Amino acid sequence: MHIYLVRHGIAAGGGDDPPLTDAGIAAIEGLAAVLACADVKPRRVIHSPLQRARQTARLLSAVVALDLTPEEAASGLYPDDSTDAIAAAVDGWREDVMLVGHTSNISRLAARLMSGLDDGVRINFERGTVVCLERTQAGYAWGLNWSIAPRISLRQFPR
Repeated sequence: MHIYLVRHGIAAGGGDDPPLTDAGIAAIEGLAAVLACADVKPRRVIHSPLQRARQTARLLSAVVALDLTPEEAASGLYPDDSTDAIAAAVDGWREDVMLVGHTSNISRLAARLMSGLDDGVRINFERGTVVCLERTQAGYAWGLNWSIAPRISLRQFPR
């Protein structure tokens, strides 16, 4: 089983809930193409209620999860949310899930899933980064499978 943790794409400056920029949209579309080549097929896509995460989830879902409508998380994926609710939910999941959020909560969630602590490990989530965690055993034991930063492009993955 895999959990795909995604930081939203590049957003416009200003305001509390800015949309993705044209460059942010293009980068996420490129990321979606790379994920499709890697045969990433989540059974659920869950995103933060903020616009930039929602847009990112929709762009990714349109390519890697064609039959799915992204779900908005009630809590756990806002930038400053606790990781408690999402970490508890992950324990019960038995299928691949993609979570789209923000650097502060996504990086803390990755740390918690791999080490049991919100600050147990540090992963740099640039905007548009996806990290794939793989369940290694019961409980919080997850391992880093791979990570793709936004500077990776389809040109680096020839067909």
